[in-house]
Amino acid sequence: MSPLFRLPFRSDPGMILHVIAFLLAITPLWPQAQFHVERDKVFASEGDVVSSEIKLFPAKKEAGRIFVQPLSFPGARTVQFHFRVVQAAPGWRIRFVDRKGREMWSVSSDTVGTDFWSDEIKVADAQLELWSDVADNQVQIIVPEVLRNDHKFVPQAIINQMPVPITGQSPEIQKWGKAVARLKIAGNDKKGWYCTGFLVDTNVLMTNRHCVHSESEMQSAILYFDYDGKTTPVKSNLLEQLQCDEGLDFALFRVSAISQRPSLKLANIRDLSDVPKLLLIEHPGGEVKKVSIAGCIVRGVHLTGLSDQQTDFGHRCDTLGGSSGSPVMNLISGEVVGLHHEGTIGTDPQLANQAVYMGLILDKMRDTTDASNRQCSFQPHH
Repeated sequence: MSPLFRLPFRSDPGMILHVIAFLLAITPLWPQAQFHVERDKVFASEGDVVSSEIKLFPAKKEAGRIFVQPLSFPGARTVQFHFRVVQAAPGWRIRFVDRKGREMWSVSSDTVGTDFWSDEIKVADAQLELWSDVADNQVQIIVPEVLRNDHKFVPQAIINQMPVPITGQSPEIQKWGKAVARLKIAGNDKKGWYCTGFLVDTNVLMTNRHCVHSESEMQSAILYFDYDGKTTPVKSNLLEQLQCDEGLDFALFRVSAISQRPSLKLANIRDLSDVPKLLLIEHPGGEVKKVSIAGCIVRGVHLTGLSDQQTDFGHRCDTLGGSSGSPVMNLISGEVVGLHHEGTIGTDPQLANQAVYMGLILDKMRDTTDASNRQCSFQPHH
């Protein structure tokens, strides 16, 4: 069996085998306790999840295109569709096409389960189609809800200067940024939310624990790599939760395969007294990839985090709602020293955002005896 992922940190490599064996034994678990968070303060929202009455039946009896639904969502820039198969049958395919018949997105019965989400669809002059490989296909599919993107993001939590586009940075910083993704989620609270995440190994993504609350939110999530405004984004999905911790506010997910995508190296560090300059790569407000460099320094070496322990450090790197889950990096080495998870609103130069020390997260990842690695209850997050 091949390893689940390698821990890219400076520590005893002999521990890696123990971590791999432990994580491979984990079955994703989504406890029922409610996880509370003031998402309006720490996330960025661009839309609402609304009920839908779309039914892809009754359908034609012959093989081929058996159902067509023109789409109309006035005022929405894009729409993400939640599909549910209520009567299963093989041999079907869903397509979205534009007015010229060009395919925008598709999925087939052999690649998804009975409950899944589409990509974001530009719905102007688009239509939804159901195709069948066989005659008299008895499949029945509904769209119980859709996520409309029609809100204008209002910046929050700016404390220093605005982040700047990554496309204007050095080749080295742009290379680091290849591992960072925009994460979009259809929330259980009927809102569309953004976070940031980054690869720590092949097809393994780290983000904040508070970004994804449930299995249904995980299924709705879309990752956008290379979302920088100048290249075509590479999309991926969250497949399963591998590990998490409430107090350190981190979660690891296996993601759908992405070829030739670099990961970031994690620094086994618990004190930033000797790290003068930081860098934060993010998707603030769900916007294109940006970086915070100017004024991006440590402000408070040991701060209390979500628990009563001093798990965090303060930093003056600019963030907005949607920057949750961003890597805070050593500007010189490019190693990730912390996981950003708390923004501060205001312009007081004494204020600071907060990140969890990566060394503490690595300790948790290595601790295969800790029962909390198997079960992450959704406790209140403030």
